[in-house]
Amino acid sequence: MYFHVALRGPDADHEHLIYINDRGMAECSKAKGHKHPLTILAPTQEAPTPIAQVEPAENHTHYAQPLDPSLYPPEEFDPAKDAGETEADVIKRKVAQYENAWNHEEESIQRGQESVRFREGDQWPDEARKKLSDKDRACLTINQVAPMIETLSGIYRRNRTDLRAYPNENGDADIATVLTYAMKNVLTLNHFDAEDTEAFEDMVVAGRGLLELYPDFDADIEGQLKITHRPWDMAIFGPHLRKDLGDCEYFFYWSWQSKDRLTNLYPEFKDEISAMFGRLEQFGLGHTDLSDMDNPLTDSLFADPKTREIKLLECEEKVYYRLKVYVDPSTGGAASEYDIPKSLRNHLKSIGLLRLVEQRKHRIRRTILAGDIVLEDNYVNRPTPPLATGPSFPVFPYYSYKRGARFEGKVERTKDPQREINKRRSQIVDIVNTSINNGWLLPKGTFSNQQQKQKFLDHVSAPGFVVEIPETQNPPQKIDAGQVSPSIVQLEMNSLQSFRETSNVNVEMLGTGSQYQSGAAMAHRLQQGLMGNEYLFDNVSQAKKRLGLELLLWIQELYTPERIARLFFNQAKLEPIFMGDQQQVDPYDLQLYQQIVTRLKDADLTKYDVTIGETGQSPTAQLANFEMMMELAGKGVPLPPALFIELAPIPNKERIMQMLGEASQQQAQAEDKKYETEIRKTIIAAQSKRQA
Repeated sequence: MYFHVALRGPDADHEHLIYINDRGMAECSKAKGHKHPLTILAPTQEAPTPIAQVEPAENHTHYAQPLDPSLYPPEEFDPAKDAGETEADVIKRKVAQYENAWNHEEESIQRGQESVRFREGDQWPDEARKKLSDKDRACLTINQVAPMIETLSGIYRRNRTDLRAYPNENGDADIATVLTYAMKNVLTLNHFDAEDTEAFEDMVVAGRGLLELYPDFDADIEGQLKITHRPWDMAIFGPHLRKDLGDCEYFFYWSWQSKDRLTNLYPEFKDEISAMFGRLEQFGLGHTDLSDMDNPLTDSLFADPKTREIKLLECEEKVYYRLKVYVDPSTGGAASEYDIPKSLRNHLKSIGLLRLVEQRKHRIRRTILAGDIVLEDNYVNRPTPPLATGPSFPVFPYYSYKRGARFEGKVERTKDPQREINKRRSQIVDIVNTSINNGWLLPKGTFSNQQQKQKFLDHVSAPGFVVEIPETQNPPQKIDAGQVSPSIVQLEMNSLQSFRETSNVNVEMLGTGSQYQSGAAMAHRLQQGLMGNEYLFDNVSQAKKRLGLELLLWIQELYTPERIARLFFNQAKLEPIFMGDQQQVDPYDLQLYQQIVTRLKDADLTKYDVTIGETGQSPTAQLANFEMMMELAGKGVPLPPALFIELAPIPNKERIMQMLGEASQQQAQAEDKKYETEIRKTIIAAQSKRQA
């Protein structure tokens, strides 16, 4: 699709929009009640696109040139202005959204925070612990939750995976490999294995773990992609049912900030921040009455006069709009209204070759506020995934179990069995403590004096003690204490068994057994033990694939072909490509670099050409390819030795390749000499037969 503009001139105080499709059909828009006939000049070497020549109409004509949107004033988007909101309206709406999100997730967050305490060993209510302590009774914690979490975390760590771009067709294999190298580079720079494990453990314990993907331009002007773990309970989401946040309309990050910290973050609002904390202090002292004002400073959810801290809210919200798209039915080409300068958009309606289609799209509005000050309010610039109506949120949740507003981790269902274990063990200790103290009956007058009695009391528990009594007719009598009932011990064993059954983490997952077994047998038992826990790893896998897709979109957005090439090619291969040295460059390398240049900006790359999947983790993508080739060779696939040298992570590859080539050449020469010797022998033998 090509658009031209018929410019104003001495005889014309108006403009026309000209449309030319790929079939050479063209039409001029209507302005001032008329259209102009057009003559289309075929593309030439100097002008590779069609040129429109405007014919006279209504006693005037126009000079036409290709449409260049950069020559027109840029269109500015102001979220508050678009919504017709004042700053007070924005604050009021964001406060209401935060309260709604908090009410939606409050119960799950509180359960999750209790689950964290359970993992850390804080498993008794404070009042119960104090009550038992006052009575000098046992209050033990036999923490079975922590080993359960550590077992699942250990399994996840031992089976880590890397993201990989898989080609949908054979022709996409090379670009998929290049993208895999780029993703691996980003993951390595961000220590993704550590961030990923943190999110996984949050998911198992509390029910939700969070990873965030965003570009950072502070350290690198070209943009460095960051992947970080976010605290699971310092983000709240609006109502949603889908684990991928597809139906979530907004979410918040929050954090408590002091005056100095907030001023360091936003120095341009120094005076406003100082005045706001002054109002908070006066309100805390009771000197200022804000009760008649709809102000977040009066709500303990957003401000704390005692600690002199205010909650900083970072909100992202989907803002929906109708996008007008003009489609050419004859060619399938399409152009949105934003491809045309605002002053010329009305002309699109009068072009008969185009059909109007309205699409429901959304933008992401990012608003940051603290107390009663809006610090930022704008639309984010973020790539849009394929088949989506707009950009995604930058956060990727790992959910363990989610149904409606409720989410929970593995710990939640084990709380009651864990409490039962603690209670039974404490009871057993109390019984034992009281049972081991045998009693004594001391008849009056058994001892001649108080010193002898005290000596008996002091040494009665010592082995082989000796004490003197006046007569043996009334000696001290020992009263044996009762024994611990086996039924009480059985109750504790039942509690421990209930915990294992409830958690679905059994001894097979711990890798322990009652007898020696081979490694293969232990691995088989481990796989059996994982049954019932697959949903945890499957949910993480799905979230990581979504993260990988977003990562590819950002790589397309930020990475130039040269930047991608530096990750894939070594410097010795890059220099001939950049210098255009056709004699030194490898034809395959040149072809691959040209493919990077042409395919990297392909809007349909992640839609049709590559698919995100997972593969076994390795330190580098090159080592992963080497291991794959080794596996193929082990299965009998004939592969040249030079391939292994090229992929192997070893130094001095060129020297090794040279030595390998020399050895192959010497071997070939030896084989040639052998064949020549055999031929001579055959000729001599034939000559001897003829002479005989």
